[in-house]
Amino acid sequence: MGLTAPILSATWGSANPAFDPAALRLTPSGAAQAPFFGILEFLDSGAAFRDAAGAPIIGPVGVFRLHPQAVQRLGALAQGRYALPGQPHHRILPEALVFTLAGPAPDQSPQTYDPGDSLGRTEPMSFHDHRGLIVDPIAVAALFDDLMTAFPALDAASGANRSGGGGVAAIAGLASGIQVQVTDLHGKPYVAVEGGPGVEKRNGDTATGSPDANGLMVPAAGEVLAGAGETAPARLRLGWYTGGTMAAGPLALPQLPAAITLPRQFLRAFATDLDWHILGNRSTGVQRGVPAEDGKMPADLRPKVRDGVTIDYLADGPDLLAESGRIIGRLAGADGSPLVFAVAPQIAAGVGVPPATSAAGHWPAFPGLDTATGLPAGSITPLTGATAAWTSGVDVLVTLPADSLPNGTSVRIYAQRFQLIDSIGEAPSFLRGDGGSAIVAAGQATQILVANPLGIAATDPKPSPAVLVFDLAVTPRRGARRLFANRRLDIAAGPAALPADPFATPDPMAMVPPSMQSICPAPLFGMTRTVSPATGLSNPIDIVRALGSESEPREGPRHPTMGRLESIVVSGVGSPQLDTGLDWDGVLSGAHWTRATRSALLRDGNPGNPAGPDTHLSAVRATGALGYDLARHAIRRAQSLLPLPGGTGATSLGWVAMSGGDNMNPPAPNSANPPAAGSSAGALLQSVAAIAETPELSLLPAGNPLDTGTAISFGQVIDDIAAALGLPPVSGSIDVANQDRLINEIRREYFLSRDGSRDALWSLVRAIAEAEELVYLETAGLSRTARPDGVPATGEIDLISLLAQRLTVRPNLKVIIAMPREGDFAPAPFARRAFAQRKEAYDLLAGAAPGRVVAFHPRGFPGRAAQLRGATAIVDDVWSLTGATHIRRRGMTFDGSAAIASFDRDIAAGYSRKVQAQRIALMAARLGVQQLNADGAPTPEFLRLARPASAFALIRDLLAQGGAGLIQPLWHGPQDTTVILQSNDVADPDGSNGAVAGVGLAAFLSEA
Repeated sequence: MGLTAPILSATWGSANPAFDPAALRLTPSGAAQAPFFGILEFLDSGAAFRDAAGAPIIGPVGVFRLHPQAVQRLGALAQGRYALPGQPHHRILPEALVFTLAGPAPDQSPQTYDPGDSLGRTEPMSFHDHRGLIVDPIAVAALFDDLMTAFPALDAASGANRSGGGGVAAIAGLASGIQVQVTDLHGKPYVAVEGGPGVEKRNGDTATGSPDANGLMVPAAGEVLAGAGETAPARLRLGWYTGGTMAAGPLALPQLPAAITLPRQFLRAFATDLDWHILGNRSTGVQRGVPAEDGKMPADLRPKVRDGVTIDYLADGPDLLAESGRIIGRLAGADGSPLVFAVAPQIAAGVGVPPATSAAGHWPAFPGLDTATGLPAGSITPLTGATAAWTSGVDVLVTLPADSLPNGTSVRIYAQRFQLIDSIGEAPSFLRGDGGSAIVAAGQATQILVANPLGIAATDPKPSPAVLVFDLAVTPRRGARRLFANRRLDIAAGPAALPADPFATPDPMAMVPPSMQSICPAPLFGMTRTVSPATGLSNPIDIVRALGSESEPREGPRHPTMGRLESIVVSGVGSPQLDTGLDWDGVLSGAHWTRATRSALLRDGNPGNPAGPDTHLSAVRATGALGYDLARHAIRRAQSLLPLPGGTGATSLGWVAMSGGDNMNPPAPNSANPPAAGSSAGALLQSVAAIAETPELSLLPAGNPLDTGTAISFGQVIDDIAAALGLPPVSGSIDVANQDRLINEIRREYFLSRDGSRDALWSLVRAIAEAEELVYLETAGLSRTARPDGVPATGEIDLISLLAQRLTVRPNLKVIIAMPREGDFAPAPFARRAFAQRKEAYDLLAGAAPGRVVAFHPRGFPGRAAQLRGATAIVDDVWSLTGATHIRRRGMTFDGSAAIASFDRDIAAGYSRKVQAQRIALMAARLGVQQLNADGAPTPEFLRLARPASAFALIRDLLAQGGAGLIQPLWHGPQDTTVILQSNDVADPDGSNGAVAGVGLAAFLSEA
């Protein structure tokens, strides 16, 4: 097996090294000997490895590495020997031995060494694991000694000299006991924040000590790790770095199987303060180097971390639609007083959803029957005998003869045309249009409805004669697709009858009452506004109201050019496992409820799905109290605070009345029969401009009852609100329970309306400020999130500058950014400015860390740009922010959005299992790579996604090849000057004080 064999050495030197217990380093006595069969290489920087304090090793290093396969084999042996049934073994195995400040001889290349060979190095040395974190060298010696005893084939010297000077048994005797290092999830020694929980070791109820500055301590037999401080039970979670589910504690030391002893053991425990890790620094002062928030939202009204919930991450549209359909379908036959809400930028009818997530909702299993057939060998002629005819409108019906393709094959027509798009260039662009799609059925002609392939305007006549120029993509259930490019069909006069729509059902959104829906089709983002605001408005409140509508579905108030970008589908049903409230389940994304969301396998033509824009997206599902928070957010979108004039539906009671019942109480588990607890923790974070939610509340004077801590009655509050809205007193006509809860909900609405919200910003600031390995971003736009004029105001934080600073002080940190090539703005002046801002932000990051920042565009079908709906940030595979909050100033402060910050407490090999799986799934979807190839073997690209460093290297290598057909290199926008760029303040506004001055309806009606 060569290098892949885990062969160990009985000796590490001619005499025992010196051991530094604080730094966890050895200094060889003479030249160090190879502790295993490995490769020695020399690096200019040791930043990929961290010292005992969690800081990167600075300066040149020599790195002696175990082969990855040898590491896996050694790990399998350790698991079998040290693990108790159903548990990880928890003893950390090294992957590398690092010599600090090691300069190589001239032209020295990587070289293999047999176990026991002299490495010729005398510098201090330390062992490190797969994350680069340090491992106690005495514990490594104890492990290697025991493994060679148990498995003699591992010992290259067959037991010779193990107990003599420099032998592993002698080195294992240099220290004893169980050394524990307590770190945060990023690998730094855990440090409590002000008012937050600490960590201590405890014997019974007696505290016996706490970790030192490097997080190290040596618990005695029978001692446990536990939280310290009043906030520990609610906020602190402890668990072993090597695997298992973090919990409130106490955390007992893992036991060895009977008859196995190790004189020295090393364990790493994760400790996390849930509030700090998920919400960020919500204090008014800098803590642990993390900037403070703005302090505008009272502490009791801030987002709450919901622990013990289930959070699942979704990587594409079919999974999102399938989950949404399941969530809405829960209402059928549900007990209690079930509720359902749906909000999205657009909600269209006739969006058929897959039956389930994963393989069952994707090609080739879905739609219809998987015929398991491929295309016949040799050439095929599916267009022989094909016809095209106009329908009664501007669409064209293409008909392929029966059985010209195998049963179950997906066909997609892309109409070709040239079109001038000001936002991306001054010359006409060749486009493969959205076209049409269908599924072949045996014995029947295949009819494909191609939507307006010639781009005919409503007032234009149809050309005669007319020719359809198109590409045909044919994707079988098995095997590769084939493309028939640049084909032509004469378009007959018709009119052809419309075929049956194969993609319209099942449409679960039909079950959601319009009064429980909300939309926001903002023209800036390429949608058609459904309201016609009055002209001549100048009062900001009037403008905000004019762009909304109290119709059903409701369009909430908003500033000109502002979007409300979140999409939520959430339902609550009665459950005997709850004493009060409902069993909530919901999904959050940035998707539109349109057919474009049913989009996957884009390079294959999105087989089995309706034609439309090529669309990538991410989503997050949440249950329990976090699902309840989604419902609280959604009801505010679907209903105004109180019924307002102009509503078209008698069912719009206002969210105060609708949420007053017990079914909108927080879910309270039944103590005798509680629902199963999940392993995730998260919080729903809202971002929105000031003067946008219930804008009239922003006019209430300072010191009003909502703005003070004095006791107030529900009747007083509701009448004050009615007066602010220009309504007569309503307290006598609204009789609701749970008035204390509603008072706080109204208080929160007041502060949201007055000051807006920047919850996602504070969470991102903390995550970026403590990032160590990889920041992975998906965002429709990228720009600086603050452009202060002089000294920044409190809470005015530029995430791009903060990330650049972190890259400077953490030379191992890397950044991957996935963005749509053409952004998400429709008007050319806004799009052109967004390109310039994107380049500015990228240049700032790349300049701070050359070679450690990569950006790319996910591809659609060849020749087509892909959209990216929603936004995701993942840091070190231990923290995730998923939703609709984009990394730009308007995303943090202006556009309405929601996102869930979360992590899963189920830890696997030093990472959050679900968060790491989310990053891998997202990157695989953006690259269009599958886990297995046609032969069932793992694909090389997918394997490289497993770890943060190798995932970064994969993107870097692909970009060096121009994208290799999987991705596109970053495009900095068109270079012509035919379009005047919109200003920074208008294109990317700061909404912390409402709309930007001068952005009114008169000047920006088409973009508003």
